[in-house]
Amino acid sequence: MNSRNLLMLFIGIHLCFPILHIHKHSQVVKYSYTKQKLERELETLNKKREQLVLHLHELKSPDSIRQFAKNDLGMTHVSLQQIKKLTS
Repeated sequence: MNSRNLLMLFIGIHLCFPILHIHKHSQVVKYSYTKQKLERELETLNKKREQLVLHLHELKSPDSIRQFAKNDLGMTHVSLQQIKKLTS
């Protein structure tokens, strides 16, 4: 009886190993796809960040500020005759 139990245990263990190996391999493939997806998303976000930083630098440039003030806000250059001194 003891040898029969050992034989059943031996067969059971040998049947479990391939199943566990297949499961491990499927997990590796699953995480590999997830990693690739996240890497692509990170690359996309980094490109978007670079574009936004470039746009920010363009908006901070003095020429861009002057153009915005002139075109959108309707500002003009002030001449010396327009400047008045206030005294109290």
